[in-house]
Amino acid sequence: MAPITEPGRIHRLDLTRNPLPVAFALPSTHAFGLAETVELGRSLGRLPKFVIAYLVEGAQFETGAPLSPAVAVAVEEAVERIILALSAIPRTPQAEGTARHA
Repeated sequence: MAPITEPGRIHRLDLTRNPLPVAFALPSTHAFGLAETVELGRSLGRLPKFVIAYLVEGAQFETGAPLSPAVAVAVEEAVERIILALSAIPRTPQAEGTARHA
């Protein structure tokens, strides 16, 4: 996979059957990152039917730094893509009943 180098670039990754690519699983100061969380769920047999991740490449990583213009635009576009993807999921009577009681 190509290195992560383009601020504002949106990546859509299907993690349902494949792990997060190494290029996206950079070291973190947190004990558990996205890759570890997904793989723990997979090993416990607890992943949902579909796991899709939308990742936006960043530009500024200093504490308190605002989003760069390219990243801010990409975040809005990623949200639109997520909403579109969610609206395309067929609803079943069971899912509708669950949603009302959740």
